[in-house]
Amino acid sequence: MSPVKARIGISLFFFTNGAIFTNIVPRLPEIKRDFLLGDSAYGLMIALISVGSLLAVSVTVQLLKRLGAINTGLFGTFLLCASAALIGWASNVIVLALAFASFGFLDAIVDSAQNVHGVRVEDYNDRSIMNSLHALWSLGAALGSLMGSACAGLGIDRGVHLSVVALALAIVAFFACKMAKMPEGFSVSSNQNPEQKLKFRLPRPVLVTLLALGVLAIAGVVIEDLGSGWSILYLIREVSAPIGIAGLGYTAIIGAQFVGRILGDLLIDKYGRRRILLVGGLAICVGGVLVVGFPTTWTVMLGYLFAGYGCATVVPTAYASAGRIPGLPEGFGITVASWMLRIGLLLNPPIVGLISQATSLRAAMSLMLVSGLVIVALAGKTRIQSVR
Repeated sequence: MSPVKARIGISLFFFTNGAIFTNIVPRLPEIKRDFLLGDSAYGLMIALISVGSLLAVSVTVQLLKRLGAINTGLFGTFLLCASAALIGWASNVIVLALAFASFGFLDAIVDSAQNVHGVRVEDYNDRSIMNSLHALWSLGAALGSLMGSACAGLGIDRGVHLSVVALALAIVAFFACKMAKMPEGFSVSSNQNPEQKLKFRLPRPVLVTLLALGVLAIAGVVIEDLGSGWSILYLIREVSAPIGIAGLGYTAIIGAQFVGRILGDLLIDKYGRRRILLVGGLAICVGGVLVVGFPTTWTVMLGYLFAGYGCATVVPTAYASAGRIPGLPEGFGITVASWMLRIGLLLNPPIVGLISQATSLRAAMSLMLVSGLVIVALAGKTRIQSVR
């Protein structure tokens, strides 16, 4: 198995993972309407994805150890696609809630698996590729959002749409995993050992590094969460955009994120991680000001572009660094970073929903600006582990 073929395979796998959820995103306003969910209830329903993902941390490391990252990712993707189809066919709130929770549980497992294997493929290629892998995730997410918007605009049945997409992506994931398998006996990063047992108490420097990377990841993913859960509603409610245009709001965020990640590895190698994170945080701040301060269709879309580009390298930096913290079993650092990220995803939707219910959705979207300020603060003070 050549390094190039393994990279193509894991890239395709990231692509499929990005496309699964974002096919659902444009159908969320429709789900909210059909199930008569208020803002708070809607926020809690979306938060069930994060609840499920937090429960996954108890089994993820063991699955990675027993099955390997690539097999864990493949089997997880099959079940994840089934959960996406169930969201489309759900006939009552209980089934819908279970579908969202199981989707989050499985997505967390797949997310850790693909990033652990991504670090291995990066080692195999002997060059930085994590940003480009996440760029393929963003590309899949953007195309998934476009497909979902088109299906919603054409009035295609939600269950049919999500079932067909789920089957197609499961097939792509199967062939991607076959390409991404590593040669027999390939050694992992010298910093980590797959057979190493975790100590009950982590050394203070390791714990501080994990917490810093987790907070950084949370700040970056808040932008994605605001985009997937609330950007369309914001355009419809605050800007009075038609649903066909509103669905492009998340596409703008995820599309700009894709561009930022395509350029990310080159820019980080040239200017360093701190400078790129600082610029990214400032871009998010500009985007937040445009979205909240100037609520017209085109200024909001421009704000989404700034925010999407700004958050591009944040999560890949956190994951790649966590995957190489010395002294940890392989996969543990990424699993912890993913777990912390998902705590942020758990808290963000109900916070946005409560702020929106108490004041306005416009006020709630100011969390975009807060996220940018956190990234700016951490860019200058947090020591990020090298990915090389």
